[in-house]
Amino acid sequence: MKDRIFLDTNVLVYALDNENVAKQEKAKSILNEFYNNNNYFLSTQVVQEFCNVVLKKIEPGVPEGKLSEFISTFPLERVRMVDINTITTALSVKAKYMYSFWDSLIIAAAIHADCVVLYTEDLKHQQMVDSLKIINPFM
Repeated sequence: MKDRIFLDTNVLVYALDNENVAKQEKAKSILNEFYNNNNYFLSTQVVQEFCNVVLKKIEPGVPEGKLSEFISTFPLERVRMVDINTITTALSVKAKYMYSFWDSLIIAAAIHADCVVLYTEDLKHQQMVDSLKIINPFM
């Protein structure tokens, strides 16, 4: 069985961002894995953050219709809803590891999706958070 992998927002953003070609290519490769393998996951928070960043910071801007079309391609069975249980886990993660609430919520969603790896550029590379290993795929 393949390891279950959770994607943070920056992986999706880099897939559309033309500023750093190396990161864009890596992100596109990871996104391709997400579409083609059922062991990749993300959360509603990741999708929301992605939309916010793409609408505000990516140049040239991505029209809302194109963005809506893009996110509608995400396999729904692998997009985890952030619920009260996820939030309470996030609060425990925050207290134990001292991450921000929002980062802790990403970690909690990954834990609730039974993932063993979290791909993110924003947290400490190779740190273990309970059974979850943080990996920066852009290093």
